[in-house]
Amino acid sequence: MKHIHFHLFEGVPMEVHFVPSLLRDKLANRHLMRFYEHEMAAQMEHSIKLDGVEEAQGKLIYPTWGFNVVFQLTHIFNHFLTEGVGLRQVMDYYFLLRSKNEEGKENCEDMVASEAVKWIKKLRLLGFAGALMWVMKEVLGLKEEEMLVPVDEKRGKVLLDEILAGGNFGQHESRYWYQGMSRWKFYLARMRRMLHFLRYYPSEVLWDIPSRIWQRIWMRFISCY
Repeated sequence: MKHIHFHLFEGVPMEVHFVPSLLRDKLANRHLMRFYEHEMAAQMEHSIKLDGVEEAQGKLIYPTWGFNVVFQLTHIFNHFLTEGVGLRQVMDYYFLLRSKNEEGKENCEDMVASEAVKWIKKLRLLGFAGALMWVMKEVLGLKEEEMLVPVDEKRGKVLLDEILAGGNFGQHESRYWYQGMSRWKFYLARMRRMLHFLRYYPSEVLWDIPSRIWQRIWMRFISCY
């Protein structure tokens, strides 16, 4: 559980995240929470002034490049494992990597990038990051000097196959689930989908069932919602 649905605008779905993202692997998730804590102050101070707006109201806080590189990777990874990921999200990451030079001049880009890679290794996402680099290289033409980590062709081909088969949020998925299936059948189908990735991302897949059980216990007996 990482967000609530917030009904503020008519016909516009909104999610309010009280934590940016989560991982199922408990050790990796602990490192992820430490990463958020480590980055919190820097994110709150990172802002841009909006033109034509009074100074008191015209500041927009947005994530730093280093934070976004780690956060967006975890977000794409979660979509890949559970529902499906589309080229839309891959392209977002592509433009994020390409923007490194733009922001890096004042933020020491090499140091920021190496720090982000250290966190990615702690989160056990180096293989998935390499898969993403391969897809961006093959599909979007990402240059080697713009890559965050070396390509992982084996995992990259698996990622690209899933992108082409299911699309964003698995909207075109027909191998595992279908419209109108019950919630329990859907969960079983999702579990079957995740087992397909066991050899590539074992810790996240094996932690999925314990994480879901804990989430249900938390929502039923601990959460105040």
